[in-house]
Amino acid sequence: MDWSFHHINVPSSNVRRDADFLSSLVGLKEGVWTYPDGAPDLHHERHGIAYFGVANFGLHVVRMVPTFAQENGFVHNPTVGGHAAINVPADVLSAYIKRSENAGVALTDASVYAMRGTHQTYVYDPSANMIEINATVEPFPQDRRHAQDAAAAVDLRAIVVPAHDLGASTQFYGDVIGLGAPREASETKAHFRSKTAAIHLATPTVTYPGRHNPTIAGAFVVGLDDLDGASAALSEADVPVSDLNDPVLGERVVWAMLPSARLIGLTAH
Repeated sequence: MDWSFHHINVPSSNVRRDADFLSSLVGLKEGVWTYPDGAPDLHHERHGIAYFGVANFGLHVVRMVPTFAQENGFVHNPTVGGHAAINVPADVLSAYIKRSENAGVALTDASVYAMRGTHQTYVYDPSANMIEINATVEPFPQDRRHAQDAAAAVDLRAIVVPAHDLGASTQFYGDVIGLGAPREASETKAHFRSKTAAIHLATPTVTYPGRHNPTIAGAFVVGLDDLDGASAALSEADVPVSDLNDPVLGERVVWAMLPSARLIGLTAH
């Protein structure tokens, strides 16, 4: 199936502090959000969101709003806990919604509410990780493209998803979401890959190399042009890093913790 990452939602206890970390140390650039007509109150004041990317794709660093689900009539609260968003074709999203309903999966079908032309749905996987499945249902408006800065684009490379029941999680991502069979699988991990992105399901373990452990609470990985430069900037700022050939991803990853205690991995394009 044709899929890619749309965005990573990063819950933050201090949005501007996390934004400064991502811009000054990682080297990312903030972009411009594009809303649909009639968007509800999304708490997107300056201290409510920091957006890195183009056309709403990228990183969404958001202030946690405990009442967000209640305010919008959702089953799930996308501002709490963080999540990855997978973008699929519109017909695939429709089929996924029907499969979820038939399987008795609790689904929030938010339709188009926060991002122009993007139909959003939310669900929990078997290990209670929130996943968003969305589809682009109308092209990005030409009259909004002038406000987008191509330099703000973010290369979302991978996510690591804790899977306490690897079999159930593999079946969920493969059959319910519709990603198909994993490209690789073992007793402790399963990998789903598209042309540009990878989802790594991993059984949590306490014996992970380095200072950081993406298998416990999950993590996301961003590709950079200057990985060594970002690693040096983090070290100079006294941010602890784990620079290693990661056993789950199978490539060099520099792991670091955002100020809001979310784990980010950095790798080369």
